[in-house]
Amino acid sequence: MRLLLAALAVGCVATPRAKTDLAHRGDAIEFSGLFEVPGVELAVQAKNQRTQSWVRFATAVTRAQDPVIGQSGSPYFRYSVSAVVPQHPDYWLAHRESRRIEAQVRVAYGERVLAVFDADAEGCARRAHARGSAEREAFEACASEQAGVARLFVASCGGLGEPCCPRAQAPDSCSRGFSCGASAVCEKPSYPLPLIEGYQVDLPLSPGFSLRDAWLVLDDREHGPDSVRPLVEGYAPREGVERELPHPNMVRLRFDLGFWKPGKQRVFVRGSSVKGDQRNPVESAPQLLEYSVPRSLGLLAPGRFQLPHAHFPRLMRECHDPSCKDADGDGQNDLWEHVAVEQLRPRLMLDDKDRLFERASDSVRVLSSIVPVQHGTESYVLFANVIAFSRDYGHMGAGDHPGDTEAFGMLFRVDESDTLTWVASAAKGHSCLTCKPRFNFHTQEFADDGTPLLYVERNKHGLWQSGRACREHAAFSCRGERSLRPEALNVGDPSADGAAGLVDGLDGLAPNGPFAQLAGVFPGDAIWTAGRARVPGRFCGGRVSCNGRYSANQPGNVISNLLSLFQREVLDSPKLSRQVLQ
Repeated sequence: MRLLLAALAVGCVATPRAKTDLAHRGDAIEFSGLFEVPGVELAVQAKNQRTQSWVRFATAVTRAQDPVIGQSGSPYFRYSVSAVVPQHPDYWLAHRESRRIEAQVRVAYGERVLAVFDADAEGCARRAHARGSAEREAFEACASEQAGVARLFVASCGGLGEPCCPRAQAPDSCSRGFSCGASAVCEKPSYPLPLIEGYQVDLPLSPGFSLRDAWLVLDDREHGPDSVRPLVEGYAPREGVERELPHPNMVRLRFDLGFWKPGKQRVFVRGSSVKGDQRNPVESAPQLLEYSVPRSLGLLAPGRFQLPHAHFPRLMRECHDPSCKDADGDGQNDLWEHVAVEQLRPRLMLDDKDRLFERASDSVRVLSSIVPVQHGTESYVLFANVIAFSRDYGHMGAGDHPGDTEAFGMLFRVDESDTLTWVASAAKGHSCLTCKPRFNFHTQEFADDGTPLLYVERNKHGLWQSGRACREHAAFSCRGERSLRPEALNVGDPSADGAAGLVDGLDGLAPNGPFAQLAGVFPGDAIWTAGRARVPGRFCGGRVSCNGRYSANQPGNVISNLLSLFQREVLDSPKLSRQVLQ
């Protein structure tokens, strides 16, 4: 360094060099060099990449003592200051290919920018000295071509403003709280995170008792055991859980709490405390939390759907956040399923004179089962939907009955980035006045925002995938003058024992529970289990006056029929599969 300064004793920056690698973005950097005047302030600046302006973040002062004497006998005065480059992403460039970030810094005196040197400046100075070059000649030969700008590089990814981190056989990712943008740079997401960081729960303890075990209980099922997350096991907190003792008779747990669906969700902590041979149960007060997503989240274009993988991974094997759980055991993340059901729930296009609008006590809901389907090397997701009405109002006073369960299914192909692309829709409608409804496959109509549309026959509620299909094939009026987008719920998957269902009996659902949208809507009915319904195996729309002959099929049976239909008529049918899967 002394040789360099002696040979190149002109106002300059000795450190950092024109290209400098840092271990961490927050590392302190020494800005040092020489200047012709003692006791002056030099501005240490960083370039704001967004505004293209140079911003001072530190100041170096030249000192009079211990000057460096140049070849001509002129003194040059040292300066040195240690500073951290601004951490805001505006000051860092992201290099996608190398997964590095870069900051640009300089030292200036007024409008004058001090020169910087390349990494081999010492060697250059020695060669210039050996040639007998003058100071100015040596300076010009050894100064960097970057005109006073030092570039600082950090091998970093995943942070705000940094390149997205590469992942093998999976989309690039970012640190928690950020999402990978279109330019492969991590940015703040446009949606609220499905996560509460540092969530706090206080558990009361009897005098002398210690907390031995604790579990987070997620009120997410109508029947069967709720999902749980271990927090403390054998007195030891699990990874990511902090334990405090703010009071001798209280233990406080802090952890990241993940949401598992839009809307209301109820959580509490249950555990056991021990004092010698005595054991007491402990339980926190329940907390009611709410989570929502923007209406357009995931709706890329008509027929295409993709949730941000960073916070809504579809498959459990790719899900590592606190929100990850799979209550219906189908291998798909519950959060992804619940959000997908909410975003892809259909808009019903109804006739203006449908009697549904005359009866304030009547209701309609969308009951959805989201089933992953593997066909050869291709992956699909089937949305098996039941549009459940309180009544079928009949036609001209004939054929009316309590309860109405209409079938509507959508099959999507899944690519390697978990983007869903529509390939086929099945709906059940009436093709003649005396015909029983039958399934039909037509091109699905989507609204401009990507919402699927369903055209509904007046009073009978047969379904069609487009206005054109309904007008050309439906036996009943199908003008689509009024629209309604009912609330939708993920009801789980079909299984012989009902264990894969999330909700079954519709009696006694709590207004603040996991299925609040169904509370009091269809009392006496059940989704899956025939014996839990007022009329076994039937759907009465919540009506007491109902029998097996004049009622609708139970929703679970409709869903099972949809699964069989798509397997038989689409995936296993060479003719139809060529038409809709290509």
